[in-house]
Amino acid sequence: MKGARRAGLIVVAMLTGCGTNPANVRTLASTIQIVTSDTPNVVAADEASCRQNAALQDEYKNLENQTLAPLPCEQLATVLDSLLELNKALQAYGAALNSMAQDQFVTADTDSKTVTGSLQMLDVVSAPVVAAVGSLFSLVETAALQGYRQHELVKAMTGQPAAAFKTVTAAYVRLGDQYAGALERQQSNITLISNAIVHDYSRTEPVSTAEMSVRLAALHDDVANRAAAIKDFVAAVAKVDPAFDAAAQDLTTPSPKEVYEAVKAFAAQVTDAHDKLKKAFGVP
Repeated sequence: MKGARRAGLIVVAMLTGCGTNPANVRTLASTIQIVTSDTPNVVAADEASCRQNAALQDEYKNLENQTLAPLPCEQLATVLDSLLELNKALQAYGAALNSMAQDQFVTADTDSKTVTGSLQMLDVVSAPVVAAVGSLFSLVETAALQGYRQHELVKAMTGQPAAAFKTVTAAYVRLGDQYAGALERQQSNITLISNAIVHDYSRTEPVSTAEMSVRLAALHDDVANRAAAIKDFVAAVAKVDPAFDAAAQDLTTPSPKEVYEAVKAFAAQVTDAHDKLKKAFGVP
């Protein structure tokens, strides 16, 4: 009897040990935090760019009586604002996962009503996405109130919280694609302006044409670099689902592996995209 009891205690200890080293969750959470820390810096660095480029194009159109596709700066502004609001929900969730994975208490986040209200007002993402944002904040608040620690990670990464996280990240990726597309349209218009100026004035005003060409080339390269960095960043975030699933799986059916390949690949791609963003946007 004593031997059976001792064996039972050993099994419990083994199972408990498997659940107290969630390396996959820690890696996933820290990678989500990289994504959410990058987003505000990128938006802040780029918020005036569209209007500056639009002003340049308006100046050119007025001088040369040319027609260019208008830059949708107001639409882009609402996309970027919506992206920031989604980012707040992902930031709160990533921080909660990180605290729990470290076996620490979760800190409550009270942005829920403000963020969902802003998203409803902006009217860029659908109602299910707004509801998913509310679900993520609700999970964070519940985790804080009920003192979630490491052994409650399964509650935070299965069922409704998992579905909400995937809904929000999918919307985040869609907005990021729209953002990259807007930058590519700016890039295309700059190319049209540059080619027209060279064609019209290279013979009559070679010095002025050369100076303007240098200015426009620098602007084109800047926009192109930012568009490429955003596309890489969005592509990295789009890989989160298999990483999330692997981390959640390791909580219910632990593997001898320290970190799954899907989690490592997601972390590596986000880190690489993070470095490209810093270079393209000149942010710390």
